Amino acid sequence: MDHAAGSAIANQVSKQLRRPLPQRSPIERLPYDLLSSICHWILRAGQSGLASRDTLLRFAVASASFFEPAVHVALRDRNPSVDPFIFLDWFEWKYSGSNLHSPGQYVILPHHSSAQPQHVHLALAPRNHRRLEFDPGTDEELSWWWTTVAIPLEQIMHAHISLSDTRTPWLISPHCRYLTISDGVDDDKPWPVCPSSVQALTLTNVRESMNNVVASFHEALRELSLGLASIDDDDALSDLYNHLPATLVVLKVLNHDCSYPPDLGNHSCFPLSQALARLMHLTVFHHELLFCPTHVVYVVDGLARAVAAGKSASMRSLELTVEAELDDSPSYIWPARQKRDFLIDNLSLNLDMYYGPGLVLDDYTSFLVGFIRAFPAPRRSIKLDAPIWPEKAVVQVVQQLSSTTLQSLHLTAQYRHICEVPKFGESLVSKCFRLSSLGRLDVQCPALTSLTITGCLPSQVIATDRGLAAPWALPSSLRVLDLSCNALTSDDLAVLWPLLPTELRSLYLIGNRITSLPESFPPSLCSLSVAGNRDLLGAARWIGALPLTLRSLHVGTCPLDDDAAQRLIALRRKIGTWRSTGEMKLKV
Repeated sequence: MDHAAGSAIANQVSKQLRRPLPQRSPIERLPYDLLSSICHWILRAGQSGLASRDTLLRFAVASASFFEPAVHVALRDRNPSVDPFIFLDWFEWKYSGSNLHSPGQYVILPHHSSAQPQHVHLALAPRNHRRLEFDPGTDEELSWWWTTVAIPLEQIMHAHISLSDTRTPWLISPHCRYLTISDGVDDDKPWPVCPSSVQALTLTNVRESMNNVVASFHEALRELSLGLASIDDDDALSDLYNHLPATLVVLKVLNHDCSYPPDLGNHSCFPLSQALARLMHLTVFHHELLFCPTHVVYVVDGLARAVAAGKSASMRSLELTVEAELDDSPSYIWPARQKRDFLIDNLSLNLDMYYGPGLVLDDYTSFLVGFIRAFPAPRRSIKLDAPIWPEKAVVQVVQQLSSTTLQSLHLTAQYRHICEVPKFGESLVSKCFRLSSLGRLDVQCPALTSLTITGCLPSQVIATDRGLAAPWALPSSLRVLDLSCNALTSDDLAVLWPLLPTELRSLYLIGNRITSLPESFPPSLCSLSVAGNRDLLGAARWIGALPLTLRSLHVGTCPLDDDAAQRLIALRRKIGTWRSTGEMKLKV
């Protein structure tokens, strides 16, 4: 090579070296840990199941900087709604473009040997129009349709085993942390081995004996969710409670359309109480198969005795569903021992019992108040569901459970009891309550941010409520007010509207009897839902009064005319678009 040619090559290389590197956006230059946090947020923000994983994996292919942290987060996603691994034959894998599997699912290809596959394929977004040309000599694991990432099985942190699917082998990583076993339990059939690495075990549609279930427990287990579909006798539950690992942090006993003997819980309630008393790390407890208020007393007593024995962690969540017959229940539900030493952050009670002809309302009210007295006041949220809420009961219950730290209050009753009457009258306080009977929420619950009342308020109950005069007020901290599935009218709204806090963000009035809305709204309102008000008229007027802060408006099944539609279009244009995406800020 002569000197001139060498100089030319050197100059060309020098120019290439001086060429600026591709510019990276600020988000691409973020540290790995921060990008991982963003990926976790994408996975959990406003979506569920594979939809959230789909969004995350589309984010992964947007930049080389995002790919590794996004895939890393996807591999450790513990979403229980994700289906088991999908087994495909070669023809389906390579040539079939129909029924494409969703991004985020794990695909397993058939192997020529009988050995368990060591890799699974994480499906990314499918290709469009078969962008790969057919070549008989290409790798047999290359699909025309799917873009995938080969993942070693040992890196998969979750597994979902369907016992009803006998065609596919069970694949569980030796390092699996989250294991779901679905579709029944039968002692006569094989049962997957639960690795000692599993921290969260979810069992759905459990039937027959639970010997296999108990055999899956080990000392590293931290979360157990047991969905019962059938149980023969109460002793099986007693045996289950006696073998619960002491390391449990989360325990859920769920009703999956369970068939059960009539005495379920009568004998197992004591072993349950004993188990709760020794679970010193338990912070979440849900139980949907309690059939007597006395069973609830055993539950609360067990949790309280754990605190007395030295448990320091408070209960983050306590959810109980109780099916009861008033005739078989004591007239007064005695409080559990040491209940005041038992702290709850979030309390949810669902009382499922008969209400109808022959029920003595005074007995029902006494029963309801006594039942709730068994619980200490939660620190963050209360969710109470009962057939009806008599005013006398509401007054006592709110006084019992309200606190200065309470952030959310949710009362639900059966809507049929308020839709049967044309409007509120004094005689109805035995079946429903006035808003003022909640008391001075601004004083009792100054930190309240969310208030939900559904199935409780008949027509004219707010319009005729003299107790709403000053100084009664909703807390200024209130951001979400949900009065859906009541029978409120425009007259009720006329009285309610001046009481709305100026900083209210979300207002839900779904399924009422509203014919018109006031022509003013809280200035910071972001979400408004009036869907299901089939007689809502005068939409054009109140649409023009909506604030520019509004981002979500639901008007489904409302009789909006062409004028209202034009005003909605004008409002969306006035509110504008997002600069980053060009999409309208207001969604209707």
